[in-house]
Amino acid sequence: MIQTYTMIFWARPHELHIDEMTDICYRILTELESYGEELAPKYLPGRRKKDAKEFDLDKENIKRLLEEDVNEPFPDHARRIGFFSSLKDELTSSVGIGIGNSSPMFNNVLDVSLPDENFSGLDQRRGDLESLFKRLVSIFNPYFAFLENGLNNQLSDKFKKDNKPTYVHWLNYYDKSTAKKIGRKKLEHLDQCEAFSDGYYLKLQDAPIDVNQPEHLELQRQVSEQLGLLG
Repeated sequence: MIQTYTMIFWARPHELHIDEMTDICYRILTELESYGEELAPKYLPGRRKKDAKEFDLDKENIKRLLEEDVNEPFPDHARRIGFFSSLKDELTSSVGIGIGNSSPMFNNVLDVSLPDENFSGLDQRRGDLESLFKRLVSIFNPYFAFLENGLNNQLSDKFKKDNKPTYVHWLNYYDKSTAKKIGRKKLEHLDQCEAFSDGYYLKLQDAPIDVNQPEHLELQRQVSEQLGLLG
């Protein structure tokens, strides 16, 4: 099976004005566009990909999409917008943003699904992808963010339990409160971990996790165990 990779960012609920939502979304989408065509938010999703409309990235267009997605029965729920980069399935990336949620029942969410084939960020441009991940953390202000491999569920079938991550991924970010639940001293003792933004950034290894590489899975298990995330 093809190993798919997604950057996931979870932010706590908080009220935002429509102009604040627009600015955050614009900054996120501009970062993706700046990476290059592989991640550029070029199209709006539709019923059929071949009928997709091209999207002109500017603040007024983003604001219009956000205004159209108001949930009238639940005005405290997130407004959701999405985009994708290519009409070719194997080359496309997609981004989904759920923002403006103030209900304590849900997160604000940013998901960036990376292309399935020959994506540069998993090979020759890993440094650029890592920098992009960090910039998105700074913009979206998540309490937990990570880059997951869709087939890498050997340690748990959940990403978090009792408000604490269940295992480490290739790239990880924990804000101060999440780091406190894990244990700041545990994180600070890891060579792979560094203070970043309002929390900690952890890169497990140089290469993305490959489920066909036993040494990748063993390192993941060891570090997850060191942090007390297993069980």
